[in-house]
Amino acid sequence: MKLKKNKTVKLNGLGKEELRKHLEEMFPPTKPLISRHDATLNSIVAWGTLANKDSEKIGIAKRIIIAGKTFYERNSTIDWLVDRAE
Repeated sequence: MKLKKNKTVKLNGLGKEELRKHLEEMFPPTKPLISRHDATLNSIVAWGTLANKDSEKIGIAKRIIIAGKTFYERNSTIDWLVDRAE
């Protein structure tokens, strides 16, 4: 599911806690940092959208830039995705 600009994921009967569990499986604790270009993350939201949200100061809360590449903290990424689901 890719998110388009100003779009949210439709839960279609899936509760936010169930969504959180699925996302926690998709992004395991052994991967504490997630690249903005991560294929799994980009299957949900495009990397360009993530960059735009960061520049608008409404992106994923905990991010780090290493050698010009942006990474997000796992739990902040999951929280951000769950918050945008309806």
